[in-house]
Amino acid sequence: MRFIPVLLISATLCFTVFPTFTLHANAPQAQPRPLVSGERVRVKKITRDITSAMQELDKNGVKPFQDPAYVKRWQQSYERHKKALAKYPQVSDPDVMAASQKLQEFANLIQFGISQSNKQVQQTGNVQTRLANIEQALRENQAPGWLQAPFSEAGARQWINTAGLAKGTAEKALSALTDIAQTAYLPVNSGTVQSGANYDKQDVGRLTNMANTTLRKVNEAVSTTEQNLRHVAEMQGRELLAYNEIDPNDPSDQANYFLNEGAEARMFAGFERQLVIANTFVAYQNALGNTPNKAVTDRVAYIEQMRQRYSALLDKIVGERGLPPAKSTDAELMRIAEAILANPKYQFGRHGPVVITTENIVQREKELSEEEYNDIDISLAGEITLTGTKTTWHYRWDEFKFATPILDDQSGKWYLWWITAKNFHSGASNTPIGKWVSGSATKGGVILETNF
Repeated sequence: MRFIPVLLISATLCFTVFPTFTLHANAPQAQPRPLVSGERVRVKKITRDITSAMQELDKNGVKPFQDPAYVKRWQQSYERHKKALAKYPQVSDPDVMAASQKLQEFANLIQFGISQSNKQVQQTGNVQTRLANIEQALRENQAPGWLQAPFSEAGARQWINTAGLAKGTAEKALSALTDIAQTAYLPVNSGTVQSGANYDKQDVGRLTNMANTTLRKVNEAVSTTEQNLRHVAEMQGRELLAYNEIDPNDPSDQANYFLNEGAEARMFAGFERQLVIANTFVAYQNALGNTPNKAVTDRVAYIEQMRQRYSALLDKIVGERGLPPAKSTDAELMRIAEAILANPKYQFGRHGPVVITTENIVQREKELSEEEYNDIDISLAGEITLTGTKTTWHYRWDEFKFATPILDDQSGKWYLWWITAKNFHSGASNTPIGKWVSGSATKGGVILETNF
C-alpha cells in the first residue's frame, strides 16, 4: 500500500515545503537594474511554464496526489520554477511580480491537492485490502442456479438465502466500488492481482462487472424458477385431468389402471409424485414468508381425495374379478396344461385352477427364411451382386390356450396368467418336436384367491 507514505509526505509539504511565497525577502537596499529584453523574455517563459504546469495539475485532479511519486514530481517542479525565478531580483518589475504571483498560485494548488488527497485516503481507507475483501466476498457468494421442482421447504429456504446473500453482497460491492472509483488513485499496472500486483482501476472495472453479473444471474435464477413452477403447475393440471378420464367400468381401463401387473404400484406412485409437486408450491410460498394461496392448498386436497377414490375403486374392481369362463373341459387338454405348469423349466410356481379358453386344438403354420451372404460383387455400372445361401424353415404346430392364477412370491398377490400351449410337428433344428411346450405366457391382472 502506498497511502501511509503519502500522508507523511503530504504533511511535510503542507507545513514545510510551501510556506506563503515571498521572493527576496531580504533584498538589498540598492535598487537592482531593470530587466534587459532577454531576461524579460525568460521571466515571461517562467510564467508560461508555471501556468502550463498548473493546467496539467488541474486536469489530473486530486486523486493522483495519493501517490508519493506524483507528489515528489510536483514538489520538484515547484522547486525548479522557484530556483529559476530567484535569478531575477527585480521584485518590483511587473513581469517578475506576475511570475511570483503565479508561483504562489502553483504552490497553493499543490497544497490543495495534498490536503484533499489526505481526506480521500481517510475516506476510502486501505483500498487494496478493501478490494481484496470485495473480490473474496463476490467469489464466495455467487448466484445459485434456478431451483428445479420438486423441492422441499427447507431446500427452498436454503436457495432463497443463497440468492439473497449473493444479491446483497453484489449490491454492497457495487456501492463500495463506486466510492473507490471516485476517490482512490489506482493507476494501471502491467501485472495482475494473482501475480502479486496491486489492484488498479481496471480491477475495479473487473469487480464491477463481476458484481453486476451476480445480480443478473440472481434475477435470472428467480425468474427461471418461477417460470418453471408455472409450467409445472400447468403440466400437473393436464395430468390430473387425465386421471379423471379413467373409466372404472371400461374393461381396458380396468386392466391398465387397476388389474394388470404393476398397475396399482404405478398409480399410487403417480399420486405420490403429484402430491410432492403440489406441496412444492406450498413450500415455495412458505419459504418466501407468504401464506399459501387457496388454489395451492385446494390442489393438495384434491389429489388426496383422488388417491382415496382410486383406492376404494381398486378394492371394488379386484374384489369383483373372477376367472374367465371355460370354453372346454377336455380332460386331455387339462392334463397337458397341468404338465406345462409343473415343468420346472418355466418356473411358473404355485398356481390355481386351470381354465381352457379355446374350444379345440388349432393347427397353425408359418415359414421363416434366413439369408447368409459370403460374397459381394460390385460391377463397373454400380450393380451389386450378393452370393450366398438362403435357409427356409417351415413351422407347423398344434396349439390351445388356457388361463390360471399364479402366485407372485414377491408381492404375495395372485395374478391371472394367459398361456399358449404348442406342439410342433416341424420347425428349425432347435425346435422341440413332438411334445407340448409353453408358447407365449402373459401376466395379467390381480385376482383374489377367494374369487377362484
